[in-house]
Amino acid sequence: MAKLVNLIPGRQIVKEELDDMDVSLPSSVERFLDRAVRALKGYNLNKRKEQYVIAKLIDALGMTPSELMQSVQKLKKNKIVKREHVIKLKDLLKEASFLDNFKKVNSGYNPKKIIADFSKESGTDLADKDDREDHKRYVKDMIAWFDKMGKKGPTVKVGDLVNVNMRTMHRTGIGKIVKAVEMQGSFGFMGQAAPDKQPAWKIDCYTERNIGTSKQPIEYKGNSYYYQGTLYYPQHEEGDKNAFSKLK
Repeated sequence: MAKLVNLIPGRQIVKEELDDMDVSLPSSVERFLDRAVRALKGYNLNKRKEQYVIAKLIDALGMTPSELMQSVQKLKKNKIVKREHVIKLKDLLKEASFLDNFKKVNSGYNPKKIIADFSKESGTDLADKDDREDHKRYVKDMIAWFDKMGKKGPTVKVGDLVNVNMRTMHRTGIGKIVKAVEMQGSFGFMGQAAPDKQPAWKIDCYTERNIGTSKQPIEYKGNSYYYQGTLYYPQHEEGDKNAFSKLK
């Protein structure tokens, strides 16, 4: 099979032992990969474009950062590339931010336009001085919120355990992320900045109180926790004490 590691820009291949990976592909897939790699190498792409090719493959395969890291470790193990020549994970796959995910599920969602449109309501349009000051603070907070959403992204995934605020029970418990879903409605920052459609987590909630449900309890640090109900939280509320946070 053609050496896919040749796509890694600026890296010298030390010993190509793809056969040692003990993987058999359908012959049609093998031929397609060979043709694709030959075509890509024929274009003599620059480093940035080669990295884009790798990133696009990773995205198309739906690989998570942990799965990608496992693959990189296997490349090292099979001596396909030198340890010091492996591209850093962050160079191969930039994890999506909360803002990126907003854009994926909301067609035309444009933070710059939202800020610009709201800012058009200038100080001269607001007769009251206090209203003008409130408007300035609001625009400032909106910009800061968008900046925060663009810099952070989910650090948890389906199957992870989290600390969860069980609002209906007025207590905290352990949550298990069951599924990625979308929440709809006006959950936005003061009804303006955040979109109506928001990526969210379906979270099953557990405590040490056994209420006799049929769902199997979960174990954590030697203790059993029993199912209490299910909650839904927008993913971007991760870390909020009133929502959920990664279990340490």
